[in-house]
Amino acid sequence: MTDLTALIRLHKWRVDEAQRALADLRTMQEGLVAQRQALEQEIAQEQAAAHASEDAAFIYPAYHRAAMARLEDIEAQIRHAQKRIGQATDDLALAFQHLKRIELTQERRQAETVAEQKRRENAVFDEHALIVFERNRHELERE
Repeated sequence: MTDLTALIRLHKWRVDEAQRALADLRTMQEGLVAQRQALEQEIAQEQAAAHASEDAAFIYPAYHRAAMARLEDIEAQIRHAQKRIGQATDDLALAFQHLKRIELTQERRQAETVAEQKRRENAVFDEHALIVFERNRHELERE
């Protein structure tokens, strides 16, 4: 039976990479959410300034259109990030499944190897015990 240590190491690396990718995507999503919140606050501030000043009120509609376009862009990026997070989560689960399957196979093989070694040792001990028994029986028969 072959040792699966190298394959286990490879799959652990794949799981680690999938975890890193998922963490990066979540960080990116958190950054986008923070950008959205900051933009929403900015829009509220500009809206308040537009109500306070006629000059600002004149400029506000152009600002509002540009801000809403940026907000829609950020929302689209957040949705895209959520889809990618879902895929990355699935990829991580699959990588983890593969790793566990290989680790269980390795454990089973090791258990089989240990059982085979014990069986061989027991066969040797049984053979020695039989030889000793036969010697003792022959010695008793001679007496």
